[in-house]
Amino acid sequence: MNRDQAIDAIKDSPLCELADQLIDSLIPSARIVVSDEPGDPSGNAVHSHFGGLPLLPDGTTWPRWDKTDYLCAQIARLEDKFKKNARLTGLRDIAARKREELSKGIQPLSFLCQLSLAEMSATAPLEGWPSSGTLGLFFDSGQDWGFDPQCRGHCRVLYLREHEQLAPVAAPEDLADEVRFPERALSFTREWTLPTRLNVDENDLSIWGNEDYAVLLRQLAGVSDEREPIHRCGGHPQEVQRAMQLECQLVTNGLYCGDSSGYKDPRRAALESGAADWQLLIQIDSDETRLGWMWGDVGRVYFWIRRQDLEAADFDGAWALLQCY
Repeated sequence: MNRDQAIDAIKDSPLCELADQLIDSLIPSARIVVSDEPGDPSGNAVHSHFGGLPLLPDGTTWPRWDKTDYLCAQIARLEDKFKKNARLTGLRDIAARKREELSKGIQPLSFLCQLSLAEMSATAPLEGWPSSGTLGLFFDSGQDWGFDPQCRGHCRVLYLREHEQLAPVAAPEDLADEVRFPERALSFTREWTLPTRLNVDENDLSIWGNEDYAVLLRQLAGVSDEREPIHRCGGHPQEVQRAMQLECQLVTNGLYCGDSSGYKDPRRAALESGAADWQLLIQIDSDETRLGWMWGDVGRVYFWIRRQDLEAADFDGAWALLQCY
């Protein structure tokens, strides 16, 4: 659906009286279309794909995460809560599982996808994005939620410039079979998006509280059910729970956001304005049938990046959050 068609959909909806404000909130995304085929049969050409193996420069090490500090902090937090309420035996059990995970040492991340920015730019260009090179995205095989500053390293985005010679890299032997995902070729189409929540002229619009708005967003996305998998780069995310920009800003600046403490921290006031810098890099939906992955309970993984970092093609500070129903 192009922008004119999106505008027509807004004007033809029961929310037509708010059309001007809704149209102002439209921003484009590169919708990801998943094929049933693996893509290049030789495995050597650079192409966009979910799963399979990454194409990386010679000598590149498969990304790993040393979770020691993160797991120790999680164990200490769980044990402290259990000491305060011994009836919460589930916390003790979770702590035991995290100790077992701690004993495994540094773990490889799961490979999620490789995006050819030239392919995306040719059909669904996004302002401020590099138009060449590729991105390789990796994520914690244990599916960390991303709300703890200690989990830095749980995701990696590798930016590979167009002149680099790339070749498939075999997965590490200690990467579990269940987090090695089947390869599926990708293509891109331009799609216009509205926020999941929007306040317009004192009208609080959301997909949860306003069915007309929910129907409109499904129409823009071309789906009949909000649970249908939707993968996209850029644009407005489809949050399962809450907005994520402030969480990204706080957690990447050292505030724990797994409870209300980070949001109540006095440092929030100085950090909050920076939340506007964060924008969606990619939304990766649960897609068990085609891709073999499920994020929590039918959730989504969202990679975020600061706008100025994206424009500088600096992906080292990208941050991933997981939300589920």
